[in-house]
Order: sequence, then structure tokens, then C-alpha cells
Amino acid sequence: MIKNILFDFDGVILDSMPIRDFGFRKIFEEFDKELVEKLIEYNNINGGLSRYVKIRYFYEKLLKKSISEEKVQELAAKFSVIMKAELTNKKYLITQTIEFIENNYKKYNLHIVSGSDGQELKFLCKELEIDKFFLSIEGSPTPKNDLVANVLNKNNYLSNETILIGDSVNDYEAAKVNNLDFYGYNNDELKDCSKTYIDDFKNVFFFDYGIGENSSSKENKTFSNIRDIKEIDYLIYLDSRGLTIDEDSYQHSFMYQCIKELEKRNKTYLAISRPKNLMTFATLLNFLDLNDDLQFSNLITNVGFVDFTPKKNVFIQDMILQASHLWNWDFDIKELSTYKMLIQEDNLYSLHYDNIYIDFIKEQILRFKFDKVFFINTPDIKKDICIPRKRPIEFFDKITETNILINKISEKIENFYKIDISKMFFSNQESFTYDAVHYTRDGHQPIKEKLFSMLFKECMP
Repeated sequence: MIKNILFDFDGVILDSMPIRDFGFRKIFEEFDKELVEKLIEYNNINGGLSRYVKIRYFYEKLLKKSISEEKVQELAAKFSVIMKAELTNKKYLITQTIEFIENNYKKYNLHIVSGSDGQELKFLCKELEIDKFFLSIEGSPTPKNDLVANVLNKNNYLSNETILIGDSVNDYEAAKVNNLDFYGYNNDELKDCSKTYIDDFKNVFFFDYGIGENSSSKENKTFSNIRDIKEIDYLIYLDSRGLTIDEDSYQHSFMYQCIKELEKRNKTYLAISRPKNLMTFATLLNFLDLNDDLQFSNLITNVGFVDFTPKKNVFIQDMILQASHLWNWDFDIKELSTYKMLIQEDNLYSLHYDNIYIDFIKEQILRFKFDKVFFINTPDIKKDICIPRKRPIEFFDKITETNILINKISEKIENFYKIDISKMFFSNQESFTYDAVHYTRDGHQPIKEKLFSMLFKECMP
């Protein structure tokens, strides 16, 4: 559950960038205009960096000159005078952000972590009458990575209960370093690196993904077009295989293609990709249980694969932790083998699901009264597949167990549908998967077609 929100300031709360640009032009008005414009470009790309860094950048990188600390402070002070004179006007406040803050400051712990000068930032927030909404307001010269870490440590915040909202790559990096989910805003270039990209604060929803290790992978993303949490056509809840592809962009993944098709058909959706490092049936059930105010008509999921793959004991324990939210019985842990990793040997284990737990999974999914549930199973992979990353021999046997699990869960339930891709890659497997888990573009395409034929009762081009 999200409890703590860290905001960047410039470009998120205050539309200050044009004034910041004006300030740099003013303090460097005696220098070559072409070099000053290069600084402006650097400023716009690196909004999260402090003015002290940017002043040094202008001298050391653009002018190729050294600059004393005394001179940096002098120029920063001149810059601050301009900012204090201009930015106290409330017309620069970003309305939708301020409305969100005013409506939610009692619900969440709000903080500002900014590249702007700390003392100036406190002055501006007081003059703009928004300081009362925040538990702390911190800025430079402390680097943003450290500002974020300080807020977490001082308040004993958990990373899985805290997010950072920003408009620059520096904000994203500060979130990543501190293991926080990053919500990009006001900068389309951040869409690919954001957990969720905020187009409009009026349509921001925060979800509880439950216990278990958060995923730090680039596939940890949430997409949605929902307006009413009581009427959502589709929940798409996938492990990393839905979005991962052997390309820089995920636009040819079956998950992304599904989202685009639903938008064409004017269907609402919440699409979630790998919020946890380990994506099991327990991960899905926890999400449904913890967000039971959301009402979905249909569910599309491919969980089940990770439930049985061979793992080190630390990951087995994470799986058991996730399951403990709803399940109180012990699991049977099976030791499979000793497998040589890159630099050491590790014992590998697997969980055994008895019929009681499998029935429990089925009952829990039925509890949420979906109109239709679509289970995507796992392609059978040959043990002699030629891939760069070697898999333990037990990995291939466990795929069979995964598909048996999907069969047991989906059988004899009228509105449960199995999207069977188990034999889809039986020949020429190397062209469909590059690591025996994730799919190439050629692998995503037939999965997309099979999924669409089930969802829409027609084969899509």
C-alpha cells in the first residue's frame, strides 16, 4: 500500500522552467549566447540537478574554465534573488497537481525533494502557501539521491510503501537508487522508465501490490485508462513474459498489443506487469484481495510459471511470504539439485502444491466473480534448446507441472478459459524464445493472435 509520496518541485508542482531559464540567461548575460543556450538545453534535460551543478557545468564544460566555490555561491545567490522575485506568483502553480495535493495530504505522507536550493524552496513554498501540505521540504546542495535516502531513513519509510513523482531522468535515477517506484509526469520521454506515467493527476490511482520483494526490472509497469474503479472491463496481470522482448521497445509484446486493441474497442483496463520480483498465483490473489474496491469484469493472466521453476532458497522463502497473506498452512519444499551459477554453486528448490492449495486458488479467483477468466499457460521447451543462458535440467520438467496446475485450476469452471500455447513453439524454438522463458517478436505474435481469438472470438491480423 502506498503511504508516502515524494514530489519533485520544478515541473511537477510549479511550472518554473521558463523562469529558471530566464534566471540562467540573466546571470550569464555577458557570456557567449550560444554557450548560454547550451546551458539552457542542459538545464531542461537535467531538471533534477541543482543550480550549483549547472553553474559548474557552464564554466567547466562549456567555457572550459575553472571556477571557485566562492564564485559558484555568488552566482547562485544572484540566481536565487531572481527566483524569489518571480516564482512567488501563484499563477505558476500547476493546478491539477495542487488539487491532488490538497485532496490527499491527509491520506498520504507528502514530502518535497528537489534540485532547487533548499532555503529558497522553503521560502517559495511558504509564500505560495503550500508548505502546510508537506511533512518536509528539502533541496540542494544535497544531491537528490541523498535527499530521497534521508527522507526514507529519517521517517523509517518502507520502499514498497513509497513512490517518487518527477519530471526528469534525475528523478528516475534517484528513485531507482533508493529502490522506489517512479511515477513520471510532464515529460513524455519518461514513459518507458516509469512504473506508471501520470497524464493527469485527476486520474491517478495507487494500488496495493502486497508483500514480497518489489521488482526493480524495467518490466515493472502499470498501464490503465480507467476512470471509474467500479467498472473496469479487464484486469491484465502478467509476469515479465508479457512485456519482455528482445528489442529496445516493448510495443511488439503481446501485452502492449492487447492494451492497444482494448483501447480501439473502447474497453477500460488496468494492465500490470511484474510488480513483484516473483510473480506467482499468490501475488495475483494478494492484489485482488488488497484492492477489493476495484471491480473488474474479466481477468487475463499468465501467472503459474514462476510457481514451480527451480529457485534458490531465498526466493522460495519470498514465495512463502507472499502466500502467507491468505494461506496459513505449510508448503512442501523439495530440494531439486545443486546447480553451478556463474561464480558459485547453489542448491535449488521447488514448492509442491497439493490439491487443497490448488482448490484454494480456484476458490479465491471465483470469489471475485469475473465474467471470464483467461489463463495463458507456458510453452513446452525442449531440453536441448540452444540458448546463451544455460538452464538447470529440472527447469524443463517443471514447465510440465506449471501447465498441469493451469489445467487443474481452469477445468470444470464454465467461465474459466485456458489459452493453450504449450505446443506453440515445439519446432524452431530458438526463433520464438531467446532464453527459454521470454519471447522474441516472433514469439509474441502468435501468442497475441491466440489471445485475441479467445477474447474477441476472431483472429486478428
